[in-house]
Amino acid sequence: MSRRLLVIPLIAALGACARSSGETTSSLPAQPVGGQAVTAVSSGEIAAPAIVVLPEGAGAVTAVREQSYSNGAAQQITLAVEGRNLGENRVDVSVQTGPPQTVNGVPIWKPSESGVKSEILNRMRGVQMSIVNRDFTNAYGPFGLAIGRMGDNARCVFAWQYIADVKVKASRASSNPALIRVRLCQTNTTVDELASYVQNMRIVVHDSFGAARVAATTDVRGGATRVAGGGELDSL
Repeated sequence: MSRRLLVIPLIAALGACARSSGETTSSLPAQPVGGQAVTAVSSGEIAAPAIVVLPEGAGAVTAVREQSYSNGAAQQITLAVEGRNLGENRVDVSVQTGPPQTVNGVPIWKPSESGVKSEILNRMRGVQMSIVNRDFTNAYGPFGLAIGRMGDNARCVFAWQYIADVKVKASRASSNPALIRVRLCQTNTTVDELASYVQNMRIVVHDSFGAARVAATTDVRGGATRVAGGGELDSL
C-alpha cells in the first residue's frame, strides 16, 4: 500500500511538523558572534575542512567559514550552485565540545517552531515553501524538511536537525550536541534527490575541531545510501 504524504503550506505547518519528529525547532544564526571567523578558499583548497559531508550531487564545497567559541565551534559550508538565480546553497552546523555556557557559548539549542518559520522565510526568499508532514531520518536521527519550487525547472529543500550527541573524541563535555541546517536549490533535479542528500550526509569531526587542525578525524555513524521517496516527494 502506498503511503500518502501530506504537504502543508509553510505558515500553517511548522507546529505540526516539529511535533511529528519529537523535536522542537529553531534558527541557527547566519553569522556567529564572538571570535574570529576563518574564510577559506585559496587555489581551490579549503583551509578548514567541512565537518558535514553531503553526497557529490549536492555540489562541491567552495568555502568553509569557521567560528571558534570557548565551548565549541560553528561552520558555514558553501556549496557550488548552477547559475546566479538559485541563491546560496549552504550547510550551517554548530557543535558543542565543552560544558554549556550562557555567555559567548556556541549557538546550540533545541530549536523553536517560530525560529524555523523565521529562518525558512529568510533563507528561501522568493520560493514558495511547504513543510512535508512526515518523519525523515538519517544516520543521526530525525530531521525536518520543507520543499519548494523556484521557476519552471528548479526545486528546493530546506532541512533542519538537532543531534543530541555526535561524540567528538577530543571533547571536554559528556555529550556533544549539534545543530544543522541545509539549504539546497538545483535545476533539473527532483526534491527526492535533494532530500536524499540530507538522508545520506556524514558528519566528520576533526579531533581538533575549532582549534589547530590535525590529521585524525572522527567519522560519526555514516549510513548506507538511501533514496528519499522513490519520486513521491517530487509529485507533490
